[in-house]
Amino acid sequence: MNKISAALTAFLVALQLGCESTTKPTTLSPSISCPSAVTEQSLNGAPVTVTYAPPTASGGEAPLTTSCTPSSGSSFNVGTTIVACTVLDALHRTASCTFPVTVLKVPQLSETKYVAFGDSITQGQIDTPCPGQVGATLQEALKSLRGLERIVDPARSYPTKLLTLLTGRYPGQGITMFNAGLGGETVEQGQARLPGVLTAQKPQVLLLQEGANDLTGIAFGSPPYTVMSTIVNGLRAMIREARRRGILVFVGTLLPQRAGSCRAYAPEYIAPTNDLIRVMVAGEGPGVTLVDLYAAFGGVAGDLLSPDGLHPNDAGYQRMAQDFFENIQQLETMARPPITVGETGGQVVPPVRRTGR
Repeated sequence: MNKISAALTAFLVALQLGCESTTKPTTLSPSISCPSAVTEQSLNGAPVTVTYAPPTASGGEAPLTTSCTPSSGSSFNVGTTIVACTVLDALHRTASCTFPVTVLKVPQLSETKYVAFGDSITQGQIDTPCPGQVGATLQEALKSLRGLERIVDPARSYPTKLLTLLTGRYPGQGITMFNAGLGGETVEQGQARLPGVLTAQKPQVLLLQEGANDLTGIAFGSPPYTVMSTIVNGLRAMIREARRRGILVFVGTLLPQRAGSCRAYAPEYIAPTNDLIRVMVAGEGPGVTLVDLYAAFGGVAGDLLSPDGLHPNDAGYQRMAQDFFENIQQLETMARPPITVGETGGQVVPPVRRTGR
């Protein structure tokens, strides 16, 4: 009888426990979600303090306790650090996640002293209104324009805008930009002026864009091929003058011009002149980089030109600055090339088919 009672008691106890286990609610294990990856920048390569959002925890038996290592507000070295976060619930169950914190060192620019050299497009001439020229010939219009006041706004020039871009990407590196633009200058005049500028300023980099004023000669009857050859040969001579001094050179192509505008001297000769400039620059070797401004403007006289059809508007100057900026970024890693001034020393540009005028 005692055995029967003991068995019955054990059965009842088991039954009771079973009922309790089926009726008592159970909680899921906790889960945790980490914040997104974090990227910061170190201006001098030293560790930086990084603050990040806390992880999100759910489920589990309350209370939930979260922790991350390294903690938010810690110092992080340059490079990528994996942060590990954990959640612990009241039943001592855990879950974890990770996310990266990356500290980037500010890119270093190998060359920091710049001279921008050219004509009024470099100088920063703004869009002055064109005079009324109803019924006037192009030659008459050009003659009248020579007496107009040149309005220059250095703050709107591409060198000023470029300096803003450079100092934004390379803070604290002492970058300087000297604007040596001179309105109305031809390539031959620039060739004579450049040595003095380079001697006085001693730049590490020359930004060169010139030749639009030379095209005026075509409007007055000069043979197009002669004018284009003068432009390309003069640019080549200026490149070699700079390279002889160990200066890196970035050469901008001519901008498109709007046909029929008061300062569009010879828009149909821009593209063939640029073709010659591209070939010439490609043959100058290391240390000379083409900046294809014509392509950056879409190769057409669109909404980046002022009403005069020659000078950029504010957006156009910004586009010029952006194109030079993107090319200059190669100096972050580029080793200085040897000084080369060309092997042939020739002064004849490849012939082009004349389109006539």
